[in-house]
Amino acid sequence: MLRPNDEIGPYTLIRQLGRGAFGVVWLAERRGKLATTQVAVKFSIDEEPDIDEIKRESELWSKIGKHPNLLPMIEAEIYDEYVVVVSEYASDGSLENWLKRQGGSASSVEEALRMALGVLAGLEYLHTQGIIHRDLKPANILLQGETPRLADFGLARMLKATANKTTNIAGTPTYMSPESFDGQRSVQTDIWALGIILYQMLSGTVPFANIGMALMKSILNDEPKPLPDTIPITVREIVVKALQKDPIYRFASTQEMKQALENCLFQTNSDTLKQHPIESQKDLPSLSFSDFEELTANTMSQVGELNDASSGKPKLFFEFDVLLLEHDGAVRKRYVRKNRCFIEELDLNTCLDMVSIPKGVFLMGSPDHENGRTNDEGPLHEVNVSQFYISRTTITQAQWRVVANWPKVKRKLNQDPSHLKGDNLPVEQVSWDEAIEFCARLSHKTSKDYRLPSEAEWEYACRAGTNTPFSLGDTITTDLVNYNGNMSYAQGPKGIFRRGTVEVASMIVANPFGLFDMHGNVWEWCLDNYQNNYEDAPDDAREWQKGSNQDLIMGWRVLRGGAWNVGSANCRSAARFKLIPDIKPHYVGFRVVVV
Repeated sequence: MLRPNDEIGPYTLIRQLGRGAFGVVWLAERRGKLATTQVAVKFSIDEEPDIDEIKRESELWSKIGKHPNLLPMIEAEIYDEYVVVVSEYASDGSLENWLKRQGGSASSVEEALRMALGVLAGLEYLHTQGIIHRDLKPANILLQGETPRLADFGLARMLKATANKTTNIAGTPTYMSPESFDGQRSVQTDIWALGIILYQMLSGTVPFANIGMALMKSILNDEPKPLPDTIPITVREIVVKALQKDPIYRFASTQEMKQALENCLFQTNSDTLKQHPIESQKDLPSLSFSDFEELTANTMSQVGELNDASSGKPKLFFEFDVLLLEHDGAVRKRYVRKNRCFIEELDLNTCLDMVSIPKGVFLMGSPDHENGRTNDEGPLHEVNVSQFYISRTTITQAQWRVVANWPKVKRKLNQDPSHLKGDNLPVEQVSWDEAIEFCARLSHKTSKDYRLPSEAEWEYACRAGTNTPFSLGDTITTDLVNYNGNMSYAQGPKGIFRRGTVEVASMIVANPFGLFDMHGNVWEWCLDNYQNNYEDAPDDAREWQKGSNQDLIMGWRVLRGGAWNVGSANCRSAARFKLIPDIKPHYVGFRVVVV
C-alpha cells in the first residue's frame, strides 16, 4: 500500500491526488542535487497490471508530443515492481475542482467559452494526430493557471483511417454519447462530451442526471433541459448542436465548433458576456466507470433495444461537400459531411430525396448591421423547430411532370409550365396555389403529409446551424450560387450573370445539412402569409397566418432564397420576398417538407 514519503525509484510520494477505475495518481517529488521537481505519478491499481496496455498508453502519449493544452508525459517505467506513468504536475487542480470552488459553474459566459476553447484546442491537436480521447470529463481536464490541459489518455484510441471510429464500450457514463453505449466512437464523441461540460459550466449541473439504466435511457431518449434564456441564444445553439443524439448532426469537427465559439466571443457584446448571471444548480449524481462495468454486464442488450426503438430514422446516408467562404470569397475551409435521407419513389425513373433536418433552436432574421438587411427581417427572435424532412433540391421539371399526371385534388396542373425546359432544371412558372396542389397530390399518393415549408422551417434548414449572411459563410460567388453576379456581396467578387436557371445540385457544394441551391436559382414559395416584420411571430416554426379570411385567401405569400436574376444580397439566408399566390414568374419554384 502506497504511503506519503514512500520512495518509488527517483520519486518521493507526497500525497494522493485522485483515484479512478484504472489507476491512482500521486503528487511526488524528484529531488535532485540542484532542484526539486514536482510531478504526477500514476500507478495501476491492478495487482497484475497490463504491461502492454501501459506501454501502449505511454507510446500514445509520446506520439502526441507537446501542446499547451495537453499534459506532457515525462516517462513510463517500472520501479521496484511498480509500473508508473509520470507526467507534469498541474498545480491548480482539475476542472472538476475548479467548478466546485466556484459553486458548480463558471462565473460568466465568457469564462465558460474561453475554458471550452482551450479544451477544443487540445482536442483539435489530438484529432489531427488521429487520436480520440474517449473519456473527456472535468476530472481529466487539469489546470495550469487559466489554461486547461487534457490528461488521462488511458482510454484514448487511435482512429482507424478507414472507418474514422473505434469500438468497445468505455468512458464515464455522464459524459458518454448515445452511440458510445453501442461501442461506437469518433471525433463527434469528444464533441458530445465537451457539450456536456460546456452545459455544466453554464448551468451548474449536467443535462442527464440519472444513474444506472435510467441514465442510459435518458441519454438515448431524452432531450437536455433547455439552458436559461439569460444565456445568449448563439451560445445555446452551440450546446444544442454539440448534444445532438445523432453524431452526424453535431459539429463536423473541433475546428467547426471552435469557430462557432470564437464567433460568439467576437460578435456578442463583451459586457453581456462578462456580467451575464449564471444561476448554479445543485450538483447531481454521476456514475463511476467501475460501477458502470458491473451495470453494463446485465443491461447492454437492453441498450441495443433502446437504440433500435428510438431511432425511427431512415437508414440511407449520403455524403456531400461543404465550403466556408471568407468576406472576399476565398475558401476558408472545405470539408465532407454526411446526413440521412429517405427516397420517395414517384415512378420507376423519378424519385424525391427527402433530407432529415434535426430539431433545434435558432435565431430567425438578421442583425441590424448585416449588409443588405431590410426592415422586414426583424426583430431577431428565437424559434424552436421540430424535426422534419425537406427535399434535397427544389422540385425539378421531371418530378413535377410525374405528379401533375396524378389525379386532381382541387385544381388542374399544367404538366410543362416552365419557361426554360429540362428534366433536371427547377420547375418554375408555378403559382403558390399550384404548389399547394402538388403537395396535396403527393400526400394523397403516398399517405404522408407533404406541404410547403413554413418560413421559419425554410430559414432554419437554409442556415443549417450557421449565423452568417449565407450558409456558405460571409459571402457567395457565382462559382457556387446562381445569381446575378454583377451585384456582389460585401467584399466578395463580381461574377457571371447566367440569365436563367441551372440544373439543380449542379453547383456541387451543399449547405451543412446537405441541401442544394438554398441560395439563388429560383425563389421558393413558403406556406406563410407575408408579414411586414416579425413582431408577435410564432416561436415554434408553425405557419404564420394573420389577418382576415380575405387576407388569407388573397394576401401576399412569402418566398425565400433569391433567384438567378437578383443580386447576392437578396440571396441571403434572412432575405424575404412576397408575391400574390396566383402569380407565376419564371424565377419562382418550390421545395416540399414532410414531418
